[in-house]
Amino acid sequence: MQYWMKNSSSVEAPYTRDDWKSERGKLWPTVNLPRSKRPSARRGDRMFWHAIGSAAWLGDGPFFALGEVTSDEPFLSDHPQWPWALEVTILAEVPLLSRAPRLGDVGIELRSLRRQSYIRMSDEQGHLAERLLLNAA
Repeated sequence: MQYWMKNSSSVEAPYTRDDWKSERGKLWPTVNLPRSKRPSARRGDRMFWHAIGSAAWLGDGPFFALGEVTSDEPFLSDHPQWPWALEVTILAEVPLLSRAPRLGDVGIELRSLRRQSYIRMSDEQGHLAERLLLNAA
């Protein structure tokens, strides 16, 4: 099992409310990723959602959801900008971004996610992130 941190939304549509579900609704069971390269996440991997734009008003970017990849491998979707997709099952969510763990809590710098839409986490980071998120949820 591998751990991944992915950006949720974009700089054009940042998270602006603490109660993210009132702004966005529920998370989709499919995660779309950019066309730049085929994702290497596979069934059983864990994925965290980072709220883009929230660092502007919370100081450090929170990650607010945890999911498990249920696709055997990435597949192509019809989305022009984010054609690669993975099916996921949501395992836990923190309803308020202000109560969610932060990227810095697990040793991830916000700028590393500015250059990529998702990054692989170390096992140590992943285990810590999972524990922090489940405690906050």
